[in-house]
Parts: sequence; structure tokens; C-alpha cells
Amino acid sequence: MDFGILVMHQAQATILNNTINTAPLPYHSPSGIGVIGNTAGMGIFRNAITSVLSTEERFNADDGIYLLDSSDVNISNNAISHWYSGIHLDAQCQFFPNTDNNNATSNTISEVWTGIWVTVTPNTCAAHADNNVFTGNSIVDTSASGRVGVEIAANEPAGPPAATALNLLVTGNTITHFSFAVFDDHHGGTVTGTFAPNTYTP
Repeated sequence: MDFGILVMHQAQATILNNTINTAPLPYHSPSGIGVIGNTAGMGIFRNAITSVLSTEERFNADDGIYLLDSSDVNISNNAISHWYSGIHLDAQCQFFPNTDNNNATSNTISEVWTGIWVTVTPNTCAAHADNNVFTGNSIVDTSASGRVGVEIAANEPAGPPAATALNLLVTGNTITHFSFAVFDDHHGGTVTGTFAPNTYTP
């Protein structure tokens, strides 16, 4: 994957007040901000993160903000537009088994297929994305063609290892012009939490 800004491993960093416009590569547009294998705790605040692809082309874009096997990240007051997903939390056991205790609050996410996306795939260990908080975000698709405001996908094959997304808090978000407001798309994994109230306009 390619990124406008990438933070790897145990860097205690704050990404603040950047304007990121990613230009397309031959087959996709790079992600805006990536955090990979980081449990040191960091913040992503007040950035403008935009793919240059149009709303119709956003399927070739990756993620506005992408976290892989990373925890204790605060994501707040960012403007994120024209991506496949606005904010993507991914637990895969490549670096750590968890993507836990992250907070995404008061972000403005627009022209995306999925506003906030949580994926858990236990490749080599029991993976989990637990205790994540998504509150006060504005998630809008003006073309009325977006699929999901907030999607949780815990994909567990038959038998161990396990995939969990437990104790999530998804409340107080404004979700406009998506087919689903909040969608539990788990396949064999376990998802729990509080998923209402949110303000939803189909």
C-alpha cells in the first residue's frame, strides 16, 4: 500500500493540520494516512485528506485513514473525502493481534462507499478490534450511492483462531444517503457493542 503520510511501529506521533491530496497510481489512489503496527498511542487531528478521484472513481481509492494492528489512536476533526472508506481499522495479526481502544470522533467524512470500516481477519492468531469508539462523526454521500455508514466485519473461519469486535460504541453519528446506517457484516466472528442512537437519512 502507498500513503500520503505513514507512521510505522512504536512511534509516538501527532499528525496535525496537514492537507493531503493523493494522486492516482496506475491501479489505485494511495491512502491518505497510514498507521501500521503501532500501540504507542498517537493522534490524528484536523487534517484535510482527499483523493483526487471523482465520486464515480472512488472504488479505485483506498482509505482516507488506515490503521493496521494499531491501538490507542485518537482520530478527531479531520475532513476526509472521495475514498473507498473514510476510516478503516484493520486487525490482521501481522504485527499485533489487536486494533483496540481507538477513538474516531467529530470527523467529517464525505463521498465514500463506506464511512467507517472495521475488519478483523485472524490470519495467524486470534485477532480483535475491541473497545473502539465512533461518535459525533458526519458521514455523507451526496450522490446517494454509498453502501454503509459504519460497517463491522469480523471474519472468522470455521474453528480457531477467533475474530472479535467487542464493546464497540457507535453513537451520535449523522449518516446521510447510505443504504445502511450501521451494518454488522461479521462472518463467524463475534461483534458486540452499542450501535444507537445515530441520526440516519437514507
